[in-house]
This record gives sequence, C-alpha cells and structure tokens, in this order.
Amino acid sequence: MINKKIPIFIVASSLVSVSVFADTNEQDINPADVTRAYTQLNMGVSNQGDVRLLGSLSYNHKGGTASMASLEGVMDEDGSYKSSRLQYFHVWNRDSAFMPRIAASLDVIDNEMFTTAALGTAAIFPTSIDGFNVFGRVAALAGKYDDDFASHYGGTGTSTDIAGGMGAIYFVYTADSGSFIAYYPEYSSLSGDIDVETTLHTITAGVPLSESKDKWIQFKFEDSTTDITASRMNEQLDNRILWTQFKLFF
Repeated sequence: MINKKIPIFIVASSLVSVSVFADTNEQDINPADVTRAYTQLNMGVSNQGDVRLLGSLSYNHKGGTASMASLEGVMDEDGSYKSSRLQYFHVWNRDSAFMPRIAASLDVIDNEMFTTAALGTAAIFPTSIDGFNVFGRVAALAGKYDDDFASHYGGTGTSTDIAGGMGAIYFVYTADSGSFIAYYPEYSSLSGDIDVETTLHTITAGVPLSESKDKWIQFKFEDSTTDITASRMNEQLDNRILWTQFKLFF
C-alpha cells in the first residue's frame, strides 16, 4: 500500500529545481534568486517530521558563467530513507535588460514512487518595481515508476515508463535588508499507464541572520493537489506542508 503521507508534489516540483545560488565572494547573497549559484549547506524540518539535508558546491567560470552541483537527501519521521536528488546547474549572465540571466539544469531523482532524469531551464525577468522580480521555469523529464507504486495503481512491466514536464512562475519581492517573500504557482504532469497531475502553490519567506547574509532562516508553506489516473483506480491527494530551513552560505 502506498503511504498517503508522501507528498507527490514535492518530487514533481523538484524534478528540475533550478535553485542555483551565487558565489558569496562576488555578490550579495540572495536565496530568492533562482538564477544564481552558491556554495551552501541547508537543513530543513517539516511539520510532518521529514528532515531534508542539502549540500552544494559552486564555481565561477570566465566570461560570467557559473556552475553548481548539489546532493540532497530526505528522511521521514522514523529516520528511514525517503528520497534523494542529484543536480547540476549552469548559469549564463547575458547582456540583456529583459532577461539578464538564464540557467540550465540536469536533475536525477530517486524515491519510492519513481526514478527520473530531467532537463530544465529558468530565467529572471526584472520589473520596473524596485525589489520585485519574476522568474520562469520549464522542464522535461523521463524515467520509470517504482514497481510497487505501479502495481498499487494497476501498472506492471513496461507500463512503468513515464515522461512528463512542468512549468512554474516565481513572484519575488526582496527588501533592502535582504529579507524576501515569494509566491510560486507550479504545474507538473507525468504521463504513462499511470498519469499524475499536480498543482502546487508555495509561499516562501526568508530572513538573513547575519549582516554578511551567510546565515538564513527560511519558512516555506506548500499546498498541493495531485490527481492520479490509472487502470485500477483514480485518486486525488491534497497535502499541506510547512518547512523550516536553516541555510549556511560559504
């Protein structure tokens, strides 16, 4: 039986997460900017008892580009493995007032529902309002459903093959102090013998804990609706989760 506490939307929305942060030695730290690359260490705890650990290393290349590799793991409230994610990002700074930065990503996710590899891209679109920016993100993916997950919903063998995509818009306001608040509507779709569609709404707020902005506390509230359509059953899962995260930048 599939554990209904598992928030499918977390995995779906993370398929091509482009949270590419920036080098602390060359610019102000701004965790709300999803087109920059930082070396960092993150730890988060959810109201459902999950624990998330993430570490990343970044490198600035000549010509204004940057890259980052990150590894993330999630444990449930019993300390058991829940999911993992390996990501690589590359960011280009562009001489464009309309879209000054763009990032590409390769993302591999493993969990008890599926294993996927995804390619995605994100870009920043500055506005005329001081401190307010809009970001866009799209991704395409392919992979396989976990055999137990597929069997639960009536799929077997080659029917575990999946393909899909996602899109998101980020509305972010950053104050002069560095504190920010953001709203992210996202939609993702996984297609195969089992179809999974997820709509996710996220509100995030972050506050720097030091003048150098190398330490942050962040709160993230996620509200999702996931529709699962399969031969054996159709199901709708609603989930609300609150994450408290501590971030350390180097």
